[in-house]
Amino acid sequence: MGEMATEVMRLSRVASIEVAGTVRVSCPPSIAIHCIAPHVARFRAQYPKLNIVLMSSTTLAALDKGEADIALRTVRPDEEALVRRKVGAVRFGLYATPQLKQLPAEQWTFIAYDATRDHLPQQAWMHQVRGNRTIAFAASDLITQQMAARSQVGAVVLPTLVGDHDAALVRLATNTEGPVRDIWLTVYPDMRRSPSVKVVMEFLVSCIEGEPQLRR
Repeated sequence: MGEMATEVMRLSRVASIEVAGTVRVSCPPSIAIHCIAPHVARFRAQYPKLNIVLMSSTTLAALDKGEADIALRTVRPDEEALVRRKVGAVRFGLYATPQLKQLPAEQWTFIAYDATRDHLPQQAWMHQVRGNRTIAFAASDLITQQMAARSQVGAVVLPTLVGDHDAALVRLATNTEGPVRDIWLTVYPDMRRSPSVKVVMEFLVSCIEGEPQLRR
């Protein structure tokens, strides 16, 4: 019954032909903050009756349960029913304050996610870069890590979209390039036929394609 109710709600939204209402977008926080949010005013000027709810989280929203209408993900969706489109790429670099950069490299300390995130490409790369050097601080979210790096706690791996725009940090030289994670735009086929969902999808793609750090 729950699945039927979700399906009925989704189809009822698709039936609307007016570009109005609310469209919920699940999105990684770094993309939501630095790529999507700065352009919302432009979108609202064009579609004043349509609201976007940005659900910025590293947790994958369950589209089949109605937790979001559209999702931007940095992992390829496995659900066969979903429409998937590769729209960009997140690149990573190592960042720290200029003061830390001046220290001998063997004295650098590092900031990381906790060990449960070691499967992430950016975390694995950080371990590769640091070798036996110390992890001075760990946090479960990127913004906290960034703030710790600005306070000279250590070097941190950040998306270049974030790190290159932070005036308090500089990029550190590394022996290997940081990982690249594809950005996938995902939606159910029936939702894609909704005029409101369609214009939001076009808006998201334009935001990503307009950001040099995220272009494929």
